[in-house]
Amino acid sequence: KDHDGSIDFEEFVTASEPNYPLLKRFKDFDANLNGLLSVDEALQIAEEFNFPITRDWLERQIHRVDHKGRKLISYNEYLGAVTRFGFQ
Repeated sequence: KDHDGSIDFEEFVTASEPNYPLLKRFKDFDANLNGLLSVDEALQIAEEFNFPITRDWLERQIHRVDHKGRKLISYNEYLGAVTRFGFQ
């Protein structure tokens, strides 16, 4: 990736795990590092990317992918949402 003649850990994982960039992004979004995304964390993401959404709309979307009913998104649910909605 950086053409320095060696492979660092992130380059190795990125090459060997195709979803690693999505996992890294998920962890970046997970502000409290609990392994889940809350409505507030998701709203912060939306603001960062200038997505014009409301809390109500976001809560409905989270409900669609939150299979456990916690109002939180796990990595697997996030991966499904990325696939469904097409954003990262």
